[in-house]
Amino acid sequence: MHAKSRRGWLAAVVVALAMAGCGGSQEQPVKPTKKVVETPDQVLAKARSDRDAGRDAQALANYRRALRMQPDNVDATAELVDLLIKTSAPGDAVEVSKGYFDRKPGDPRGYTIYARALVAAGNYPTAYDVLTQLVEIDDKNAAAYDFRAQVAAKKGDKQGAVADARKAVELDAKNVDYRIDLGSALQQAGNLQEAALELRGALQLDDNSARAHLLLGVVLRDSYETREALTHHIKAAKLAPKDDRAQFELGLTLYEMGDAVGAEAAIQKAVQLKPDDATNWYAYGQILRAQKRWADAVNAYKKAIDLNPKYDKAYEKLGFVLYSEGKLDEAEVTLTAALRQNPKNPYIYWNLGQVYEKGQKYKLAIEAYEKFVAMAPEDGHAPKAKKAIRILKRKVRRQRR
Repeated sequence: MHAKSRRGWLAAVVVALAMAGCGGSQEQPVKPTKKVVETPDQVLAKARSDRDAGRDAQALANYRRALRMQPDNVDATAELVDLLIKTSAPGDAVEVSKGYFDRKPGDPRGYTIYARALVAAGNYPTAYDVLTQLVEIDDKNAAAYDFRAQVAAKKGDKQGAVADARKAVELDAKNVDYRIDLGSALQQAGNLQEAALELRGALQLDDNSARAHLLLGVVLRDSYETREALTHHIKAAKLAPKDDRAQFELGLTLYEMGDAVGAEAAIQKAVQLKPDDATNWYAYGQILRAQKRWADAVNAYKKAIDLNPKYDKAYEKLGFVLYSEGKLDEAEVTLTAALRQNPKNPYIYWNLGQVYEKGQKYKLAIEAYEKFVAMAPEDGHAPKAKKAIRILKRKVRRQRR
C-alpha cells in the first residue's frame, strides 16, 4: 500500500473508533436510584392500616419498627400493647409497656399502659401497685381510681374496689362508666340496694347505656325483682344485639321466670355470638339439662370442658347427666376428673355417691356420701345422704355374711 494511502486509512480508523467511543449504540451507564427512607410517622401509618385490615402479623412488625425509630412514642407503644393483648401475647405486652414505663417514669399514660398489660397477664397485685403509684402522683386522677377499682375486684378485694370506685365518682360525678363500675363493685360486695341506686343514676345520665341496663337487671334479679330485671335485660339486648353477655343474662332471667323456650333461644344466641366462651356453653348445657335433653346437654358440657379443662362445675353437671342416662362408668370417670379440679366441691361427692350406689359399689358410695355430709352438713341433700349411708351399710353387712 502506498504510504499516503496508508496514512489516510489509519486516519479513517481513528475517526471511526473515536465515534464509537462517543456513543452511538453503546449503553449509557445506569444511574444509582435513591433509597426511599420512610419516616416514623409513615411506618406507624402502615402499622395502623395493617391492624385495621386484620393483618396482625404485619401490624406487629411495623409497630415494632416504628418503635425502634421512636422508642418513646407513647401512641405507638399503647397500640402495640393493645394488639399484643388481642393476639394473646400478654407477656410481650408486659415487656413492651415496662420498657416505656421505665424510660418515662413521669408519664401517667405509661402507668396505665403497663397496668393494662399486667392485668392481661393476670398479674393483678403488680398492676394494683403500679396504679397506686399513679394515684400517689396525681390524687385527682379519676380514671386511675376507676381502673384500680377494677383491679382490686379481680384480686378479690371487694371493699377496696368499692372505695376506689366511689372516689372515681366523687372526682367525676357525670361520668357514666364510673357510676356503672361503682354499681358493679357494690353488687359484687353484696350491697344490692346501693348498687341499684348507682346504676339508676347512670341511666339518668344515659338511658341508652346497654351495660347499665344489663347490670341493673342482674342486681334486680339477685334482689328477686325478676319482672323489672327482665325489662332491663330486654333493653340491654336491643341496645347491644351483638353482646353475648346481654343475651346470656337475658336467658338466665327468662329461665327464672319459667320461660324455658325463651331462655334456650337467648343462651343459644350467646353461644353463637361467642362460641369460644366456656361459660356460655355451660349455661346452654344447664338449660338443656333442665329440659332433660340429655344428649344435647352432654355435648354442651363437653364443649365447655374442651374450652376450659379446669371447669369443675361442667364436669360435675356432665357427670350427673351421664348418670341420668345410665352411663355409670363414664359418669364415674367424669366426676373423678371433677374432683381433681376442685376437691372442695361437696356436690361432686354427692353425685359420685349416687353413681357408686347405682353401680352397686356400696363401700365407695358410703365414703362419697360421708364426705358430702362432712363438707355440707346443712345442705338439703344431707338428710338423704345420711339415710343412704344407713341403708348401704346394712347392705354391706349382708354381703359379708
